[in-house]
Amino acid sequence: MTNKPTRLFQHPPVGEEVRAIGGVYRVLKELRLPWRGREVLATISAAHFDTSCCNASGCGYAEVAGYIVDWRASADEGVVEPITDPAERDALLELLKKTEHVLEVRFIE
Repeated sequence: MTNKPTRLFQHPPVGEEVRAIGGVYRVLKELRLPWRGREVLATISAAHFDTSCCNASGCGYAEVAGYIVDWRASADEGVVEPITDPAERDALLELLKKTEHVLEVRFIE
């Protein structure tokens, strides 16, 4: 167990379409990514912008919750340690862009 700051992470419903003002997004999968002796929790999602004023488009993106501390602290939540080190973020960003073919990678604070 780590003594660094942790936070709860709400596991998103995978495959469920969520409508927003500019279009829709869908979480495609949750990843438990082995990383330097730990596991990183990330989601891979796709967005389709079909109701914005600037033409239709879309993109794939990843959100990195952090290092997994407790995968299922409750039925729908886990506990993660946010990734704050810039070098770790850069390396994970490159890996996710390469392996998951996403355009954007966001680290949740």
